[in-house]
Amino acid sequence: MTIIKSAWEIAMEKAKNIEKLSAEELEEIKQQEIIDSILAQFYKDQIGPDDLWRLIKDLSENTLIKAQHSLLQSLTFFSNDHDFKKRKNGILAIENLKNIKQSSLVEQYFDHFKKIKKSLQNDKKEFLDNVEKDLEFDPQKKMQVLRQGNQIMLKELSLEEVIDQNQQLKQEMQKIEKHWKNQFDDVKQKLLNIVNTVDQ
Repeated sequence: MTIIKSAWEIAMEKAKNIEKLSAEELEEIKQQEIIDSILAQFYKDQIGPDDLWRLIKDLSENTLIKAQHSLLQSLTFFSNDHDFKKRKNGILAIENLKNIKQSSLVEQYFDHFKKIKKSLQNDKKEFLDNVEKDLEFDPQKKMQVLRQGNQIMLKELSLEEVIDQNQQLKQEMQKIEKHWKNQFDDVKQKLLNIVNTVDQ
């Protein structure tokens, strides 16, 4: 049987946990809440990189690193150009506040991201061009037979539909995407290691 706790009971549990935390841990939680609030505004385009820098410049080094991690973790292989640029500018703005500044390295890794995305586009274009040439050579491959009652109709499939309905072609496309996604994830992990550098 599931016991549903009242709001008062939940509040009391939180209060007990807070009492167990040290002053340092409480300050860390407070700074994390500040970061979460500021980044939420940043993601919504309510503030820019300069505002981000101004709002977090007095936070601890560890909190700055956590903010960079949050920005990087929100970046995915399928993020658009706007999101890439936004996160790059945000991470660089924070990097300039840290004791050990590695802005040039951060920029290099973001350039690597761009090269990976470009390589993916090139490989997909080459693949699609080859499929299209094959369909021109054998147009029957893009014809689909449809039955409606006693009627038989032919439908010409688009290039995307042909790939989607052909398991082998679909797997080849997925293989291309997986290869470059793995490259992307590797670079992302290396960049996470870079921004994690702290002054000893």
